[in-house]
Amino acid sequence: MKNNLILAHEVFREVYCASDNIYEQIIKSVISFDLKSFLNLLQTAKIDFYNLMRADEKVYFDNLPNDFNVYRGMNELEKKNNDYGISWTLSKKEAENYIYFDKNKVAKGGLANKQICKKDILTIFSVHGKKEIIYIM
Repeated sequence: MKNNLILAHEVFREVYCASDNIYEQIIKSVISFDLKSFLNLLQTAKIDFYNLMRADEKVYFDNLPNDFNVYRGMNELEKKNNDYGISWTLSKKEAENYIYFDKNKVAKGGLANKQICKKDILTIFSVHGKKEIIYIM
């Protein structure tokens, strides 16, 4: 996959979309993997994220305004570190569901929101029937 970044993206996408807590899986992995560095590598290599989206994801992306708010629910550690993950949503209510996400095994967490520009989104993933905005803060 080192020689085929499009394939690396596709494999990552499938693993990411099939997981319901990739954060925990990366932390527990015996192999070091920096998610943001990987995505930055793809971005630097000029991978065309838009054309790698599925048709419904392109429609979702195309219908976004140029500037909008996104939200992210997180566990307490992520909140304290200000090192936010990559999954964001347009729905504050949906993000709030992840503050106390069972698999995070936390009693408290936080909610982040940020106004972003459409052009700064890496991609859209369809995950468990919902659209996630993949954005690196």
